[in-house]
Amino acid sequence: MADASLDRWDLLQLGILFLLWFCLLVLRNDSLPLQIWDESRLANSALEMVRNGHWLVPSYGGVPDHWSVKPPLLIWQMAALLQLGLPPLLAVRLPTMLAGLATVGCVWAVCRYTLRDRAAAVLAGLLLLSASVFTNIHIARTGDYDVPLGLFTLLYVLTFWRSIEQRGKVHTGWFAIFAAALVLAVMTKGVAGTFGLVGLFIFTLVKRQLLTLLRNLYVWSFALFALFLCLGYYASRELYDPGYLAAVWQNELASRYFATNEGHSEGPLFYINLLIIWFEPGLILLPLVALTVLRADSRRQSLATLCLVCAVSMLIVLTTSRTKIFWYATPVFPFLAIAAALGVTDGLRWIRAREPHLPKLFKARPLQIAIGILLAIASAASLYRNQVMKQRTAEQAINAQLWYGALFDKLQARGILSVIVLDGDDYNPVLKFYAGIASTNGLRVTLPALAYDGSKQLPSFRGKGAPVDFSALLPAGKLVATCDPKLVPWLKYRDGFSLSGEVHSCVFGVIAS
Repeated sequence: MADASLDRWDLLQLGILFLLWFCLLVLRNDSLPLQIWDESRLANSALEMVRNGHWLVPSYGGVPDHWSVKPPLLIWQMAALLQLGLPPLLAVRLPTMLAGLATVGCVWAVCRYTLRDRAAAVLAGLLLLSASVFTNIHIARTGDYDVPLGLFTLLYVLTFWRSIEQRGKVHTGWFAIFAAALVLAVMTKGVAGTFGLVGLFIFTLVKRQLLTLLRNLYVWSFALFALFLCLGYYASRELYDPGYLAAVWQNELASRYFATNEGHSEGPLFYINLLIIWFEPGLILLPLVALTVLRADSRRQSLATLCLVCAVSMLIVLTTSRTKIFWYATPVFPFLAIAAALGVTDGLRWIRAREPHLPKLFKARPLQIAIGILLAIASAASLYRNQVMKQRTAEQAINAQLWYGALFDKLQARGILSVIVLDGDDYNPVLKFYAGIASTNGLRVTLPALAYDGSKQLPSFRGKGAPVDFSALLPAGKLVATCDPKLVPWLKYRDGFSLSGEVHSCVFGVIAS
């Protein structure tokens, strides 16, 4: 068992985990453009929150947002960072990146200090970071809900476990932290923040602690206070934004849990297949947790059981939903990483106890080396995917309409004060966000209302139902730009257009007289 004090080996472990986190999520993060779903919509709500000062009701396009109806804890963080003057993309992504780091820190800390298992601590952190799904787009690599949700879910599950560790007693301090973390989870992603409670209820029944909780006055006080805070937000939001509760019901339950939302329909094995394909090497090592559940001391058994019960119950809830998307499973990964790490260290202890009777290949040292190689390969694969493959994808014209931030940066660096931007997509929150940032920085961006049927021919372009008068839209001497992959060749090779420059797959230039 490791000593409780922080020593040089702990610092080395934390340094390795921090370096891997930094290389996976922070290094060259701006090489991946702002994403159109859902990152850029949250970014627009944060920017509007800073501008109009209405922090209770997130808006999009100046009206209350009833498409994204989650409580605004993540948007508040983005808005605060934008107000502090951080670079826009960093302000949008930093809360999620820090939540990822905090999640790794939590899985390390619970193994290191609660169980005094230094090997399991670093292994759990490495299993989480080396899993290609955890550092993917829409999870820890972009400014989205699910990693902060996973952090707060992990916190309230672990603190609830600490609060009922002693049979017949409740540690009120830990239970208070549980209640606070539960509120933060709900304020991050609404109903999804409560999914961990299913596993906790089952775990409480297994540990026969339900009556102990129900008899404790402090438990009732903290639980009711947490309920008051959560319902208080929803009630106050409905008061200032009539129709919000109906939108929550429709968006989070009626059209998402009970119906398929936006075509995200998958089979009953969707999340199992996700873990098999994308949660390597954690899933490879996870079966070893059986040794922890069956043979380890009571505290390790308890933590492993907690992690398995919560992970399985959340997967069942997600599987019964009609809408299935890969990032919904994000809160499950930390629990599986802890369980797998405990199983590995108990497996190695089991082998060491029997080493004299085992073949050389199955002794502890060769297996430790094999596990180390497996983790090194998985980490290298994640680094390659994040720093090479995603970069190559980002540079391709497939994502051309995501590069407006780089375009406006280039124009501002040249001292340009105004530009007309053509974009045929009637929904491009990436352009909307960066146009707002650019106007704040002194670049006047004009966005003509365009919609077209996908054809490159000029007569097909329309604005508000009528054919566009392009002679008025593109007056002589004006700077015009676009990142729309269908408009780029039309503008670039148009008679009278003088190309001034290109940024990624965007073009800008002046209309000749």
